[in-house]
Amino acid sequence: MIPTVSVVLLLVLFEVLVSIFHLGRGLIPAPSRIVPALVHDVFPVYMQNVPLTLGTAAIGYGIGNGLAIALALAVFSLPPLRVLVYQIGLLLYALPFLAVIPILEVILGTGSEPRIIVVTLSCFFPTLTSTIRGLLATPQRTRVLFTLYGANGLERLWYMIVPYALPYVFVGLKLTVGFAFLTSLISEWIGANSGIGNLLLYEMFADRTPQVWATALLASATTGLLFGAMTLLERLVLPWSKHMSSL
Repeated sequence: MIPTVSVVLLLVLFEVLVSIFHLGRGLIPAPSRIVPALVHDVFPVYMQNVPLTLGTAAIGYGIGNGLAIALALAVFSLPPLRVLVYQIGLLLYALPFLAVIPILEVILGTGSEPRIIVVTLSCFFPTLTSTIRGLLATPQRTRVLFTLYGANGLERLWYMIVPYALPYVFVGLKLTVGFAFLTSLISEWIGANSGIGNLLLYEMFADRTPQVWATALLASATTGLLFGAMTLLERLVLPWSKHMSSL
């Protein structure tokens, strides 16, 4: 109830500041202009374009996170190699993605491949670091206990390391699900003929300010829904994770 009241009060304040005191000098539309634009103009077009943006995000998300988890599993027990992989991942993550897209389009063409690669790069490093941290998170007393019981390598991995690592893996998965969608959207500013990013560009160049704000709000809501879906999945897959700190 309190969050709802806060949102209503914020909208009323926003409306007063823009409509009466002319905040933003025309660049910031009042909520009374944004809502009709969202309902009548933006939402139908948004729903037509969002599958492309989400599709690119989903492919890059799957590849980036899959590679990160696989590589973390391969190097977590080898400290020198782990440091090297971490440094390479950090270097890739630091690349200016918008500057990389034109280069990739020269090499691969103007299809979806350059955008998928950029989304993959945006997802790789956060999940790599969180997964490696999770793989190293098993308490020493638990390791000693498994050693005393004579657990073999596979048993130690599956019953000891993985349960402690999975909550950290989901930290990366939840963080990067928003990165994937927003990176996919931004990458559509270069060389895309459809998608949410292309829609935003069209609205900006057409000086449709209420529509720009409405599209941005829908994109923010989509990001929130994706994060919420990953949080729900974590609770379904790891109902015991909140008790790990007491073990």
